[in-house]
Amino acid sequence: MNRLIVFGAVVVTFALFSTSCNQKPQPVPAPKSDVHDAVNLGPVTEEEALQFARDLEQAARECAGDKVESLLRTWEFNLRLIDNLSLEEEDRKEFEQIFTGRPNNRGMGGGVLREMENGGSYKLLRIHEVNGRWRAFFRLLGSDDSINYHDYSLLRYSDGKIGMEDVYLLADGEMMSEANRRLAISKCVKPIRGKILTETEKEYAAHSSTISAMIAAVLSKDFDRATVNYRKLPTSLQNDKTVMLIWMKGLSRGVEEMEYIAAMNKFRSLYPNDACIDFWLIDYYTVKKEFDSAMNAIDRVDKFVGGDPHLAVMRANLFVDSNRFDEARRLIDQALKQEPDLVSAHWSRITLSLRRKHHAETLEWLKKIVQTCGEDIADLTEVPDYADFVKSPQHAEWLKWYAENKK
Repeated sequence: MNRLIVFGAVVVTFALFSTSCNQKPQPVPAPKSDVHDAVNLGPVTEEEALQFARDLEQAARECAGDKVESLLRTWEFNLRLIDNLSLEEEDRKEFEQIFTGRPNNRGMGGGVLREMENGGSYKLLRIHEVNGRWRAFFRLLGSDDSINYHDYSLLRYSDGKIGMEDVYLLADGEMMSEANRRLAISKCVKPIRGKILTETEKEYAAHSSTISAMIAAVLSKDFDRATVNYRKLPTSLQNDKTVMLIWMKGLSRGVEEMEYIAAMNKFRSLYPNDACIDFWLIDYYTVKKEFDSAMNAIDRVDKFVGGDPHLAVMRANLFVDSNRFDEARRLIDQALKQEPDLVSAHWSRITLSLRRKHHAETLEWLKKIVQTCGEDIADLTEVPDYADFVKSPQHAEWLKWYAENKK
Protein backbone atom coordinates (compact mmCIF):
# COMPACT_ATOMS: atom_id res chain seq x y z
CA MET A 1 0.00 0.00 0.00
CA ASN A 2 1.34 3.44 -0.94
CA ARG A 3 1.48 5.90 1.96
CA LEU A 4 1.73 9.65 2.18
CA ILE A 5 4.35 10.74 4.71
CA VAL A 6 4.06 14.34 5.79
CA PHE A 7 7.26 16.31 6.03
CA GLY A 8 6.95 18.87 8.85
CA ALA A 9 9.10 21.94 8.25
CA VAL A 10 8.33 23.25 11.72
CA VAL A 11 10.19 20.28 13.18
CA VAL A 12 13.35 20.85 11.20
CA THR A 13 13.25 24.58 11.70
CA PHE A 14 12.89 24.25 15.43
CA ALA A 15 15.72 21.73 15.58
CA LEU A 16 18.01 24.25 13.90
CA PHE A 17 19.49 21.92 11.33
CA SER A 18 23.20 21.98 10.67
CA THR A 19 24.62 22.64 7.22
CA SER A 20 23.68 19.91 4.80
CA CYS A 21 25.15 18.38 1.64
CA ASN A 22 28.42 17.37 3.29
CA GLN A 23 29.59 20.97 3.41
CA LYS A 24 31.86 22.00 6.24
CA PRO A 25 29.68 23.97 8.70
CA GLN A 26 30.31 27.69 8.53
CA PRO A 27 28.98 30.49 10.75
CA VAL A 28 26.11 32.43 9.27
CA PRO A 29 27.23 36.09 9.23
CA ALA A 30 24.97 38.93 10.23
CA PRO A 31 23.63 40.60 7.08
CA LYS A 32 24.41 44.19 6.30
CA SER A 33 20.85 45.00 5.32
CA ASP A 34 18.48 46.55 7.81
CA VAL A 35 15.56 44.19 8.26
CA HIS A 36 13.39 46.96 9.66
CA ASP A 37 13.56 48.91 6.38
CA ALA A 38 12.71 45.95 4.18
CA VAL A 39 8.95 46.50 4.01
CA ASN A 40 9.32 50.09 2.86
CA LEU A 41 11.30 49.48 -0.32
CA GLY A 42 8.56 48.87 -2.85
CA PRO A 43 6.62 45.79 -3.96
CA VAL A 44 8.25 42.73 -5.47
CA THR A 45 7.36 42.39 -9.16
CA GLU A 46 6.20 39.20 -10.85
CA GLU A 47 9.50 38.96 -12.73
CA GLU A 48 11.51 39.36 -9.52
CA ALA A 49 9.43 36.72 -7.75
CA LEU A 50 10.00 34.31 -10.63
CA GLN A 51 13.74 34.98 -10.58
CA PHE A 52 13.86 34.40 -6.82
CA ALA A 53 12.04 31.09 -7.26
CA ARG A 54 14.30 29.92 -10.09
CA ASP A 55 17.38 30.85 -8.09
CA LEU A 56 16.10 28.97 -5.04
CA GLU A 57 15.19 25.91 -7.09
CA GLN A 58 18.67 25.86 -8.68
CA ALA A 59 20.47 26.43 -5.36
CA ALA A 60 18.54 23.56 -3.77
CA ARG A 61 19.30 21.31 -6.74
CA GLU A 62 23.00 22.12 -6.38
CA CYS A 63 22.76 21.64 -2.61
CA ALA A 64 24.39 25.05 -2.26
CA GLY A 65 23.75 26.01 1.35
CA ASP A 66 25.17 29.53 1.17
CA LYS A 67 23.05 30.35 -1.90
CA VAL A 68 19.91 29.01 -0.26
CA GLU A 69 20.64 31.02 2.88
CA SER A 70 21.20 34.22 0.87
CA LEU A 71 17.72 33.80 -0.62
CA LEU A 72 15.80 32.70 2.47
CA ARG A 73 17.64 35.10 4.80
CA THR A 74 17.06 33.06 7.92
CA TRP A 75 19.02 35.55 10.00
CA GLU A 76 16.57 38.35 9.26
CA PHE A 77 13.63 36.00 9.66
CA ASN A 78 14.82 35.18 13.17
CA LEU A 79 15.31 38.87 13.96
CA ARG A 80 11.70 39.57 13.03
CA LEU A 81 10.64 36.69 15.25
CA ILE A 82 12.56 38.25 18.12
CA ASP A 83 11.08 41.69 17.36
CA ASN A 84 7.58 40.26 17.59
CA LEU A 85 8.25 38.99 21.11
CA SER A 86 8.58 42.62 22.30
CA LEU A 87 11.49 41.81 24.57
CA GLU A 88 13.37 44.18 26.78
CA GLU A 89 16.87 44.98 25.56
CA GLU A 90 18.72 42.58 27.85
CA ASP A 91 16.40 39.71 26.96
CA ARG A 92 16.58 40.55 23.27
CA LYS A 93 20.35 40.28 23.22
CA GLU A 94 20.21 36.84 24.79
CA PHE A 95 17.63 35.71 22.25
CA GLU A 96 19.73 37.05 19.39
CA GLN A 97 22.70 35.08 20.62
CA ILE A 98 20.67 31.88 20.88
CA PHE A 99 18.73 32.13 17.63
CA THR A 100 21.04 34.04 15.31
CA GLY A 101 24.40 33.22 16.81
CA ARG A 102 24.30 29.45 16.39
CA PRO A 103 27.03 28.54 13.91
CA ASN A 104 24.93 26.04 11.99
CA ASN A 105 21.49 27.64 12.12
CA ARG A 106 20.15 27.36 8.60
CA GLY A 107 16.57 26.90 9.64
CA MET A 108 14.15 26.46 6.75
CA GLY A 109 16.91 26.12 4.15
CA GLY A 110 18.67 23.47 6.20
CA GLY A 111 15.58 21.29 6.20
CA VAL A 112 15.21 21.56 2.43
CA LEU A 113 18.90 20.83 1.88
CA ARG A 114 18.85 17.76 4.06
CA GLU A 115 16.04 16.30 2.00
CA MET A 116 17.96 17.12 -1.18
CA GLU A 117 21.09 15.48 0.18
CA ASN A 118 19.10 12.31 0.78
CA GLY A 119 17.74 12.20 -2.76
CA GLY A 120 14.66 14.42 -2.49
CA SER A 121 13.51 17.17 -4.84
CA TYR A 122 12.42 20.80 -4.50
CA LYS A 123 10.38 22.13 -7.39
CA LEU A 124 8.74 25.45 -8.17
CA LEU A 125 5.11 24.82 -9.06
CA ARG A 126 3.94 28.36 -9.71
CA ILE A 127 4.17 32.06 -9.02
CA HIS A 128 0.89 33.49 -7.79
CA GLU A 129 -0.57 36.62 -6.27
CA VAL A 130 -2.08 36.89 -2.78
CA ASN A 131 -3.57 40.22 -1.68
CA GLY A 132 -1.67 42.07 -4.37
CA ARG A 133 1.72 40.51 -3.50
CA TRP A 134 3.60 37.84 -5.47
CA ARG A 135 4.45 34.51 -3.89
CA ALA A 136 6.49 31.46 -4.90
CA PHE A 137 4.87 28.05 -4.37
CA PHE A 138 7.18 25.00 -4.03
CA ARG A 139 6.77 21.27 -3.61
CA LEU A 140 9.21 19.35 -1.38
CA LEU A 141 9.45 15.60 -1.95
CA GLY A 142 11.65 13.45 0.26
CA SER A 143 13.36 10.24 -0.77
CA ASP A 144 11.11 8.43 1.73
CA ASP A 145 7.97 9.69 -0.07
CA SER A 146 7.52 12.54 2.44
CA ILE A 147 5.83 15.64 1.05
CA ASN A 148 5.09 19.24 1.92
CA TYR A 149 4.28 22.46 0.09
CA HIS A 150 5.93 25.80 0.82
CA ASP A 151 4.38 29.12 -0.21
CA TYR A 152 6.92 31.94 0.16
CA SER A 153 5.92 35.54 0.77
CA LEU A 154 8.69 37.87 -0.38
CA LEU A 155 10.34 41.15 0.60
CA ARG A 156 12.68 43.59 -1.06
CA TYR A 157 15.50 44.16 1.42
CA SER A 158 17.49 47.35 1.84
CA ASP A 159 20.38 45.86 -0.16
CA GLY A 160 17.98 45.68 -3.12
CA LYS A 161 17.74 41.89 -3.10
CA ILE A 162 14.58 39.81 -2.92
CA GLY A 163 14.28 37.33 -0.05
CA MET A 164 11.84 35.34 2.04
CA GLU A 165 9.58 37.26 4.38
CA ASP A 166 7.74 34.18 5.68
CA VAL A 167 6.53 30.84 4.35
CA TYR A 168 3.19 29.06 4.57
CA LEU A 169 3.60 25.35 5.33
CA LEU A 170 0.66 23.30 4.08
CA ALA A 171 1.39 20.32 6.35
CA ASP A 172 1.19 22.68 9.33
CA GLY A 173 -1.65 24.86 8.08
CA GLU A 174 0.02 28.13 9.08
CA MET A 175 2.90 30.49 8.46
CA MET A 176 6.23 29.27 9.82
CA SER A 177 6.58 32.38 11.99
CA GLU A 178 3.40 31.52 13.90
CA ALA A 179 4.53 28.06 14.96
CA ASN A 180 8.14 29.13 15.48
CA ARG A 181 7.17 31.77 18.01
CA ARG A 182 5.67 29.10 20.25
CA LEU A 183 8.58 26.76 19.73
CA ALA A 184 11.11 29.53 20.29
CA ILE A 185 9.64 30.20 23.71
CA SER A 186 9.89 26.53 24.68
CA LYS A 187 13.49 26.42 23.46
CA CYS A 188 14.58 29.54 25.31
CA VAL A 189 12.68 29.70 28.55
CA LYS A 190 15.32 31.53 30.58
CA PRO A 191 15.13 35.05 29.05
CA ILE A 192 11.36 35.09 28.67
CA ARG A 193 9.43 37.06 31.25
CA GLY A 194 5.98 35.79 32.17
CA LYS A 195 4.30 39.07 31.39
CA ILE A 196 4.61 38.56 27.60
CA LEU A 197 3.39 34.96 27.53
CA THR A 198 -0.05 33.55 26.85
CA GLU A 199 -1.18 30.60 28.96
CA THR A 200 -0.24 28.17 26.17
CA GLU A 201 3.18 29.78 25.83
CA LYS A 202 3.74 29.39 29.56
CA GLU A 203 3.00 25.69 29.14
CA TYR A 204 5.54 25.51 26.31
CA ALA A 205 8.14 27.17 28.51
CA ALA A 206 7.45 24.94 31.51
CA HIS A 207 7.81 21.73 29.47
CA SER A 208 10.54 22.81 27.06
CA SER A 209 12.86 19.88 27.81
CA THR A 210 10.15 17.30 27.11
CA ILE A 211 9.13 19.00 23.86
CA SER A 212 12.77 19.14 22.78
CA ALA A 213 13.20 15.44 23.59
CA MET A 214 10.11 14.56 21.56
CA ILE A 215 11.36 16.50 18.55
CA ALA A 216 14.83 14.98 18.82
CA ALA A 217 13.24 11.52 18.87
CA VAL A 218 11.18 12.27 15.74
CA LEU A 219 14.26 13.52 13.91
CA SER A 220 16.26 10.44 14.90
CA LYS A 221 13.31 8.20 13.91
CA ASP A 222 12.96 6.84 17.43
CA PHE A 223 9.19 6.95 17.35
CA ASP A 224 8.62 4.97 20.53
CA ARG A 225 10.68 7.52 22.46
CA ALA A 226 8.78 10.34 20.77
CA THR A 227 5.50 8.86 21.99
CA VAL A 228 6.84 8.40 25.52
CA ASN A 229 7.78 12.09 25.68
CA TYR A 230 4.51 13.16 24.10
CA ARG A 231 2.59 11.32 26.83
CA LYS A 232 4.65 13.06 29.53
CA LEU A 233 3.17 16.41 28.48
CA PRO A 234 0.07 17.83 30.18
CA THR A 235 -3.22 17.37 28.37
CA SER A 236 -3.25 21.00 27.26
CA LEU A 237 -0.01 20.49 25.33
CA GLN A 238 -0.92 17.03 24.09
CA ASN A 239 -3.92 18.75 22.49
CA ASP A 240 -1.88 21.68 21.14
CA LYS A 241 -1.87 21.78 17.35
CA THR A 242 1.87 22.21 16.85
CA VAL A 243 2.77 19.50 19.35
CA MET A 244 0.23 17.11 17.84
CA LEU A 245 1.54 17.67 14.32
CA ILE A 246 5.11 16.94 15.40
CA TRP A 247 3.99 13.74 17.13
CA MET A 248 1.82 12.71 14.18
CA LYS A 249 4.74 13.25 11.83
CA GLY A 250 6.64 10.68 13.85
CA LEU A 251 3.71 8.27 13.89
CA SER A 252 3.26 8.61 10.12
CA ARG A 253 6.75 7.23 9.62
CA GLY A 254 6.38 4.45 12.17
CA VAL A 255 4.63 1.10 12.04
CA GLU A 256 1.93 1.50 14.71
CA GLU A 257 -0.94 2.22 12.35
CA MET A 258 -3.68 1.93 14.96
CA GLU A 259 -2.02 4.51 17.17
CA TYR A 260 -1.59 6.78 14.16
CA ILE A 261 -5.26 6.42 13.25
CA ALA A 262 -6.23 7.19 16.86
CA ALA A 263 -4.03 10.31 16.80
CA MET A 264 -5.62 11.43 13.54
CA ASN A 265 -9.09 10.92 14.93
CA LYS A 266 -8.15 13.06 17.91
CA PHE A 267 -6.68 15.77 15.70
CA ARG A 268 -9.80 15.81 13.50
CA SER A 269 -12.05 16.21 16.53
CA LEU A 270 -9.95 19.06 17.94
CA TYR A 271 -9.23 20.89 14.65
CA PRO A 272 -11.98 19.87 12.20
CA ASN A 273 -11.66 23.00 10.07
CA ASP A 274 -7.90 23.48 10.18
CA ALA A 275 -6.22 24.42 6.92
CA CYS A 276 -3.94 21.35 7.02
CA ILE A 277 -6.62 18.75 7.69
CA ASP A 278 -7.17 17.60 4.10
CA PHE A 279 -3.45 17.13 3.65
CA TRP A 280 -3.34 14.70 6.57
CA LEU A 281 -6.61 13.01 5.62
CA ILE A 282 -4.98 11.62 2.47
CA ASP A 283 -2.79 9.36 4.57
CA TYR A 284 -5.47 8.76 7.19
CA TYR A 285 -7.90 7.34 4.65
CA THR A 286 -5.15 5.45 2.81
CA VAL A 287 -4.12 3.66 6.00
CA LYS A 288 -7.79 2.76 6.60
CA LYS A 289 -8.04 1.62 2.96
CA GLU A 290 -10.92 4.02 2.35
CA PHE A 291 -9.57 4.87 -1.07
CA ASP A 292 -12.50 6.93 -2.36
CA SER A 293 -12.27 9.23 0.65
CA ALA A 294 -8.49 9.47 0.19
CA MET A 295 -9.08 10.41 -3.45
CA ASN A 296 -11.50 13.16 -2.41
CA ALA A 297 -8.91 14.55 0.02
CA ILE A 298 -6.31 14.59 -2.78
CA ASP A 299 -8.79 16.48 -4.97
CA ARG A 300 -9.22 19.16 -2.31
CA VAL A 301 -5.47 19.51 -1.79
CA ASP A 302 -4.94 19.65 -5.56
CA LYS A 303 -7.43 22.50 -5.81
CA PHE A 304 -5.64 24.38 -3.02
CA VAL A 305 -2.15 24.01 -4.51
CA GLY A 306 -3.33 24.89 -8.02
CA GLY A 307 -2.42 21.56 -9.60
CA ASP A 308 0.56 19.24 -9.16
CA PRO A 309 1.53 16.18 -11.26
CA HIS A 310 2.69 14.39 -8.11
CA LEU A 311 -0.88 14.41 -6.82
CA ALA A 312 -1.90 12.59 -10.01
CA VAL A 313 0.70 9.97 -9.08
CA MET A 314 -0.82 9.70 -5.61
CA ARG A 315 -4.22 9.09 -7.20
CA ALA A 316 -2.62 6.48 -9.45
CA ASN A 317 -1.14 4.71 -6.42
CA LEU A 318 -4.60 4.45 -4.91
CA PHE A 319 -5.89 2.96 -8.16
CA VAL A 320 -3.05 0.41 -8.10
CA ASP A 321 -3.98 -0.55 -4.54
CA SER A 322 -7.60 -0.92 -5.75
CA ASN A 323 -6.50 -3.07 -8.75
CA ARG A 324 -7.78 -0.41 -11.16
CA PHE A 325 -4.69 -0.68 -13.32
CA ASP A 326 -5.84 1.06 -16.52
CA GLU A 327 -6.91 4.16 -14.60
CA ALA A 328 -3.59 4.13 -12.75
CA ARG A 329 -1.62 3.99 -15.99
CA ARG A 330 -3.60 6.88 -17.47
CA LEU A 331 -2.82 9.11 -14.48
CA ILE A 332 0.87 8.17 -14.41
CA ASP A 333 1.20 8.91 -18.12
CA GLN A 334 -0.57 12.24 -17.54
CA ALA A 335 1.87 13.14 -14.76
CA LEU A 336 4.91 12.21 -16.87
CA LYS A 337 3.65 14.32 -19.75
CA GLN A 338 3.51 17.33 -17.42
CA GLU A 339 6.76 16.54 -15.57
CA PRO A 340 8.92 14.04 -17.51
CA ASP A 341 11.59 13.70 -14.78
CA LEU A 342 9.14 13.17 -11.90
CA VAL A 343 10.77 10.32 -9.97
CA SER A 344 7.61 9.31 -8.12
CA ALA A 345 5.79 8.80 -11.43
CA HIS A 346 8.54 6.50 -12.71
CA TRP A 347 8.45 4.41 -9.55
CA SER A 348 4.66 4.18 -9.73
CA ARG A 349 4.92 2.97 -13.32
CA ILE A 350 7.36 0.28 -12.17
CA THR A 351 5.03 -0.70 -9.31
CA LEU A 352 2.16 -0.97 -11.76
CA SER A 353 4.12 -3.25 -14.09
CA LEU A 354 5.18 -5.42 -11.15
CA ARG A 355 1.59 -5.81 -9.97
CA ARG A 356 0.53 -6.80 -13.49
CA LYS A 357 3.57 -9.09 -13.87
CA HIS A 358 4.49 -7.34 -17.12
CA HIS A 359 8.20 -8.06 -16.86
CA ALA A 360 9.14 -6.44 -20.16
CA GLU A 361 7.55 -3.19 -18.97
CA THR A 362 9.32 -3.45 -15.63
CA LEU A 363 12.63 -3.73 -17.48
CA GLU A 364 11.72 -0.80 -19.73
CA TRP A 365 10.84 1.49 -16.82
CA LEU A 366 13.83 0.50 -14.72
CA LYS A 367 15.98 1.63 -17.62
CA LYS A 368 13.99 4.86 -17.96
CA ILE A 369 14.27 5.80 -14.28
CA VAL A 370 18.04 5.41 -14.49
CA GLN A 371 18.38 7.31 -17.76
CA THR A 372 15.89 10.10 -17.03
CA CYS A 373 16.16 10.52 -13.27
CA GLY A 374 19.63 9.20 -12.49
CA GLU A 375 18.28 6.84 -9.83
CA ASP A 376 20.51 4.23 -8.17
CA ILE A 377 18.82 0.84 -8.09
CA ALA A 378 19.30 -1.58 -5.21
CA ASP A 379 19.82 -5.33 -5.53
CA LEU A 380 16.37 -6.40 -6.69
CA THR A 381 16.83 -9.92 -5.36
CA GLU A 382 16.57 -8.40 -1.87
CA VAL A 383 13.24 -6.68 -2.56
CA PRO A 384 10.17 -8.93 -2.10
CA ASP A 385 8.02 -7.02 -4.60
CA TYR A 386 10.44 -8.01 -7.38
CA ALA A 387 10.37 -11.75 -6.65
CA ASP A 388 8.55 -12.68 -9.88
CA PHE A 389 10.60 -10.28 -11.97
CA VAL A 390 13.83 -11.75 -10.60
CA LYS A 391 12.74 -15.17 -11.85
CA SER A 392 12.11 -13.81 -15.35
CA PRO A 393 14.61 -13.61 -18.26
CA GLN A 394 14.28 -9.83 -18.10
CA HIS A 395 16.14 -9.75 -14.79
CA ALA A 396 19.30 -11.12 -16.33
CA GLU A 397 18.95 -8.56 -19.09
CA TRP A 398 18.53 -5.86 -16.46
CA LEU A 399 21.67 -6.88 -14.60
CA LYS A 400 23.74 -6.68 -17.77
CA TRP A 401 22.23 -3.35 -18.84
CA TYR A 402 22.59 -1.73 -15.40
CA ALA A 403 26.19 -2.81 -15.06
CA GLU A 404 26.95 -1.04 -18.33
CA ASN A 405 24.80 2.06 -17.83
CA LYS A 406 24.52 2.96 -14.15
CA LYS A 407 25.65 6.49 -13.37
